[in-house]
Amino acid sequence: MSFTRLIPAVVSALCSLAVGAQPVTTSFRSSGVDLPAFLQQHSEGELRAVVINLHGNPGGRIRPESPLAALLAKHGVASFWFNYSGIWGNSGTFTFSNSIADLRAAVDYLKSPEAKSRFGLGEAPIVLFGYSMGSAVALVGAGGDDRVAGVVALAPCDHGYFGREIANPQTHLKPLFAAAADSIFGPKGPVPGGWPVFSADLVANQAKVGFPQNARALQNKALLIFGGLDDETCPLEDHFFPLYRTLQGEKHSRLQAQVLTTGHGLDGQSALSMRQVTAEWIVRSFPGGVVKAADGKPSEPSTQQPRH
Repeated sequence: MSFTRLIPAVVSALCSLAVGAQPVTTSFRSSGVDLPAFLQQHSEGELRAVVINLHGNPGGRIRPESPLAALLAKHGVASFWFNYSGIWGNSGTFTFSNSIADLRAAVDYLKSPEAKSRFGLGEAPIVLFGYSMGSAVALVGAGGDDRVAGVVALAPCDHGYFGREIANPQTHLKPLFAAAADSIFGPKGPVPGGWPVFSADLVANQAKVGFPQNARALQNKALLIFGGLDDETCPLEDHFFPLYRTLQGEKHSRLQAQVLTTGHGLDGQSALSMRQVTAEWIVRSFPGGVVKAADGKPSEPSTQQPRH
């Protein structure tokens, strides 16, 4: 749960002008609501994976620029991004539960014959990339979906923890919640008047959406988790480490974790490092699907890295 004052650095770092092929516009339906989206197609070799990029709270108006998507395209990875229901002009109601429903609808769309034909996605594995609240949407949503092969969680924020603290009258997070209620859900925010519904949803579902409770369901997913050493919004002690230690206790075999020397909003150098590590991790974790050999028979998956 990040604040408006923390967003500009991340928006600047993750959403600068992309170079190369322009993303294409599309849309999909989630619970009866049409959600605009962009898809950046891959530009090198065979398609390794499709990344769904899930923004934090509140994020920003959807734009067709993403340096992460541009970098991933050069590594044979397509990217897909959108805004959740009920925020930034989208119809519907903005809640954490509805955001997970949006994610599932996005996966449905990318796996549909329409999207496979239009974008040439085939059976490419789906990887979720989530920042802040988006990391929670990714980690909770991935656990119940066998179609998701991996998750990258940046600055993870456990919304089960937030739900417990909202329900706690003695919580030390009152200033955090008050700031969110004003900057995100206040009259000048992207979801005016939406705090009671958003917070009630977290309180009602706190036992289901916590990171430790969902760790076992992530056992078969490749995971890359970035924490911020100086994260003041979602401190490592309350969000990153409970998840990491639970995954370690479950003996998760495909877990990589890294702590960046940054706050909740990444500085320029941390953003560059994060993007490069993410691209390299996807290359290693998803070397490529089965391709047609010259004789028309399936060949073994490629393990060579794409050209840079």
